[in-house]
Amino acid sequence: MKEDQKGAPQQIQLGLFHVEKQVEYDGVEMGVLENGIPYLTESGLARMCGIHRKMLYQIALNWEDEKLRPREAQIAELLKDSVYTEKSLFLRSELNGSEIKAYTEPVCLAILEYYAFLAPDKRPEAINAFRALARVTFRSFIYRAVGYSPEQRALDSWKHFHDFKTLVLDSLDWLEPIVWAQTVTRLNADRDRPLQGLR
Repeated sequence: MKEDQKGAPQQIQLGLFHVEKQVEYDGVEMGVLENGIPYLTESGLARMCGIHRKMLYQIALNWEDEKLRPREAQIAELLKDSVYTEKSLFLRSELNGSEIKAYTEPVCLAILEYYAFLAPDKRPEAINAFRALARVTFRSFIYRAVGYSPEQRALDSWKHFHDFKTLVLDSLDWLEPIVWAQTVTRLNADRDRPLQGLR
């Protein structure tokens, strides 16, 4: 383990995380790492914040030194509230043989919150993105609290149809031998009777 200038242990990311899937949605690059962690790319987060990617790159490049500046100190405080203690703002990750910077949820929310509500020139893109994420998170929070799953509800609605279909088929399965027995009995009875009108 490497030590920083003050002699404190410094965590170092040894390898790259593999990207499981990455897409561009509404002009924002995002994805999921192989361990299930969602992220935004540097350009994706910059776009959501309404800032140039180079500005975000500058903040993240030397985070340990940069977080002493006024803007970065406010972001650091938001990260502290989220119990984010990593030495870097991003995870070095690999996508199709190229290295990318994956900004995870606590970092994205802290930076978005700063540009939406704390920055001297608040960014409308950051405000809109923060509100959109708040709506989704609110819904997820309530669903989780009450044990509701919209996916499960959709599956359950098909269960009634499936149960009915199974009931009908199962009913026909046990009824089929009886129907055949009755049919054979009638055919045999009809064979012994002469046909009317023909002699």
